[in-house]
Amino acid sequence: MHSNVVKLSELICEFSLKPIYIPKKPDDVLILTHKLNRPGLGLCGCYKCFDPLRLQVIGNMEISYLKSIPRRIRFRKLVRLCRENVPAVIVAGGGEVFAELVEAAKICCTPILQTKEDTFSFMCYLGGFLNAKLGAKTIVHGVFVEVCGEGVLITGESGVGKSETAMELIKRGHRLVADDAVSLTRVCNKTLIASSPKNIMHFMEVRGVGIVNVKELYGIKSIKATKKLDIVVHLEQVENKFKLQDRLVYKDEYCNILNVKVKKYTVAVKPGRNLAIIIEVAAISNIQKKTGYSACEDLFSKLGLSW
Repeated sequence: MHSNVVKLSELICEFSLKPIYIPKKPDDVLILTHKLNRPGLGLCGCYKCFDPLRLQVIGNMEISYLKSIPRRIRFRKLVRLCRENVPAVIVAGGGEVFAELVEAAKICCTPILQTKEDTFSFMCYLGGFLNAKLGAKTIVHGVFVEVCGEGVLITGESGVGKSETAMELIKRGHRLVADDAVSLTRVCNKTLIASSPKNIMHFMEVRGVGIVNVKELYGIKSIKATKKLDIVVHLEQVENKFKLQDRLVYKDEYCNILNVKVKKYTVAVKPGRNLAIIIEVAAISNIQKKTGYSACEDLFSKLGLSW
């Protein structure tokens, strides 16, 4: 049994799909991959690189082609498609569900569903939904907070002050996504989405106080269900004397999570430092860099130094 699966019943409920023919219980039909397929090439006879694990979405182009060929040939081509044991065929855009398709589905026990949604939009939403459900996942120890619109993962050794810093950020108007165990899902080659395991959602452990429910303390505006990961802020306890490299950081630092490169800031934890303010600055600085502005480069330019 695959650890990550999506039941056909979930898709029917989420996207209000109209069942045309389902040979068995929707709960028993399992989707194992987030990838989708438009079977145009297959209908034309090319199955060389065909992936039978993918959901097949028939849109207006496929419907137009099937209308242009005789019923006998249409039936043969649809039987060929269904015999690949695909999990389901979804007719999008409110397109015509051919009688030949239903007949072929009954022969091969292939679920047929229909949606009135535009094919492109439907595939975008469906792909995103399946990515979130079936993408590579990992659990990391830390706290995830949305700060100034940026998704910030705060990491560090136990007792370094992650939860206390996050609580200060929440008091300053930012939002909690997850505490202690942060679930990260890769939805594409460059994007990780963070969420909290359901059984600990909205809860935080504050040393000396105990467990608190952030939603109950600060209201609905203080929490968020999911958020894209933008930066990692690693809190590091420093006991040695102040070093020059603690002050000036010339090169960006990155870490690798699920083969996604993520910008990383290492912040020294020392008496008198307001970590919440530092993380706010890191988040805003990251937003500036996305727009193409680098304060360090700007300063070097004004000093007449090469960057």
